[in-house]
Amino acid sequence: MKKVIKILSILLLAISLILLPFLGIVILFGLAGSTANYYTLIGISYLTLIVSLIISIFRYKFFPVVIISIILMIIGFNLDSSFWEEHNENLCEELRAEPSCVEDACGFSCDNFRGQDIGFVTSGSVCKDKDMTLC
Repeated sequence: MKKVIKILSILLLAISLILLPFLGIVILFGLAGSTANYYTLIGISYLTLIVSLIISIFRYKFFPVVIISIILMIIGFNLDSSFWEEHNENLCEELRAEPSCVEDACGFSCDNFRGQDIGFVTSGSVCKDKDMTLC
């Protein structure tokens, strides 16, 4: 069992280090966004994962921390995803209810959004029911 955990820890550590540049950028952009608390959880979990993998190479009883770190990362990404799904659903409803917004096949064009004399154009991908293959 010790040997299996050691090999698995080395393999997971190699994968984690290879993914470090990609996940590092994702985490940095996430920390700058609206869901920084979820990305804080992801970042701490990722650092804990790397440290616990290094420790579990030498002390196999530390391996459950690796599993907990992976679970916390998955929870963080799921929370972020559900946040943005709800946000986009609310934004879609708000854009459709706004009289100054015109909806076409590819998105929305607004002249006076929220009465602030701010015009903008946004993609229709914020709406789940929008068929974006037409664009």
